[in-house]
Amino acid sequence: MAIHWIRFVITPAVGLALVATACSPGSATTKRLGTGDVCGLLSTTDLSAVVGSPVNPPQGSGAQCQYSSANQVLTSVSRGEPAARDGVATTVAGIPASRAEVASGDGCVVDVMLTDDPEQLFSVSALLGPAAPAGTKACDLTEKIAGRIVPKLPS
Repeated sequence: MAIHWIRFVITPAVGLALVATACSPGSATTKRLGTGDVCGLLSTTDLSAVVGSPVNPPQGSGAQCQYSSANQVLTSVSRGEPAARDGVATTVAGIPASRAEVASGDGCVVDVMLTDDPEQLFSVSALLGPAAPAGTKACDLTEKIAGRIVPKLPS
């Protein structure tokens, strides 16, 4: 069964419009988020390898965790609530996902839906600061970060 996020949007020109964002769960995956703290999904070592800079210990607990790096890449990992609602379809480690560019291209959010269960959704967002590596594209970086999480999830 595929999940499609459906929203009603009121626009001045059209009135009530129906907007659907495809985010089909990865029915072929056996990966699951488990019940641990969201900060346990992404290690500072893995994040540092992707952003190319040392990463401070994460802040937060429960449903959201935030990281900052020496090169000013701010990263957040959360679970259970879609964040890329107007995103475009993509895949992360072979699992269907949705990504949305934010902050005029300096940021991105990626939702990865492992199953039909909303508790099996995790989101990764990244915001590039002025010291981020030159030429870095926020959505490419965010997908790489999410890609570090998937292989370490339990089956």
